[in-house]
Amino acid sequence: MMQRNGEELNSHNNVCSQSSENSELIVINILEYTLILGVILSTNSVFWNAIGMTYNYVIRSMVILSVGLLSVWLCVNYRHYRVNLSKQLMLVVVYLLMLVPILANSWIAGELAKSDWIRLLVFAPLSIPYLDWIVRNNGLIRLARKYILLITGLSALSILFWGATQLGILNSNMSLAISWGGQQVIPGLWGVQFFPQGEVGFLGIQLIRNCGIFCEAPMYSFVITVALMIIIFFHKIIHIERWKIVILAITLLSTAATTGVIVIILSLALKLLLDSRMSLKLLIGIIGLPIVFVVLESILTSKVNSMGGSVDIRQEDIIAGYHAWMQRPLLGHGLSDADAYLPFISFYRTVLNGNDGFSSGLMQVLSKTGIYGGVLFVAFPVLLSRVISKQVFGFAVLLFVDFTMTVVDNTYLLLIIVLLFYVGLVKQVSQKYFRPSEWVPENIN
Repeated sequence: MMQRNGEELNSHNNVCSQSSENSELIVINILEYTLILGVILSTNSVFWNAIGMTYNYVIRSMVILSVGLLSVWLCVNYRHYRVNLSKQLMLVVVYLLMLVPILANSWIAGELAKSDWIRLLVFAPLSIPYLDWIVRNNGLIRLARKYILLITGLSALSILFWGATQLGILNSNMSLAISWGGQQVIPGLWGVQFFPQGEVGFLGIQLIRNCGIFCEAPMYSFVITVALMIIIFFHKIIHIERWKIVILAITLLSTAATTGVIVIILSLALKLLLDSRMSLKLLIGIIGLPIVFVVLESILTSKVNSMGGSVDIRQEDIIAGYHAWMQRPLLGHGLSDADAYLPFISFYRTVLNGNDGFSSGLMQVLSKTGIYGGVLFVAFPVLLSRVISKQVFGFAVLLFVDFTMTVVDNTYLLLIIVLLFYVGLVKQVSQKYFRPSEWVPENIN
């Protein structure tokens, strides 16, 4: 009888333990979905830049609270999740020390806005314990799948409404005031699809650019491109369904964003080279590269012929950004000085209703934070990613290409990616020089 009671007690305890772990996993999943959705919306969506609304505050709260709760939960239950608190603290301290020159320069220049210090001094330190944990626990696969799922959902929704608008089935039924290259009021459909940009020629077709819920097509293209690049370089471990890839590819084309299309073509070519043997690489180089160059030339020629003004502006922005950087080459003009390039662009772009927005993320970083910030936020993550793996290096290189022509330097999405590169590097170094057992946490996927 006592033995039976003991077995029943053990069975009851196992059930309770399993139930508790399931509840924890549900909470973690909810918080991760909240974090990813907030990060996507903060990548210059119309809600993030809405005028006179509380959307920005709500989105920022989603990002900060979700990642904060995840990190606090892990640290409080550090024994269960085998989190090394001293190493987490060391990572945060090193991160803050690396930021000191940039923060000091921005503070002295009076160019440290509230949004910057919240992103760099609140969000980033809070996120490091969580990001370090998911990298060591293979949770990054789970996080990538959630990101791709949400982007696919947004893409499917936008294709539906954008397509209906293109066919004349639906017309805009609302408007929203946003601050993007000046104040403007943009038309939309039920708050799930917006049309901030007009009709353009793309690959010989005239179409209204699909911007989804973003302020412009390049921003929408960027979040889709990141999802597609994850699939291309890491498809062997994340196993994404083909229908999702089709939806993402169609949506990317509907944005008429040349940079995104070129980056995906280059990603496919680079991935093929990375996965091939040396003899096959030589064959691909001889036969495949000319084909890739012809395709890219056709796309760029179409871009110049149909959107020549956009090309001219991008070229001018790179030159203007360079001149602004050269004024303060070491530490830049300050994190919040996004207008240092204005004296170096054409006058007509600075007058009322002129297009004075900047278009190069790389030159924006160099102008704001100088060569120090360029090395810290761009060069080191890209070059040192080779230490992690060839696939991560390929992803980093093509992300750099996309980032060069897209202003996403102040987004939470790019900050998370940069932090993940550093955390992944620390993991590789620690596994090489320390006992692996002390770095491997429990698997709760």
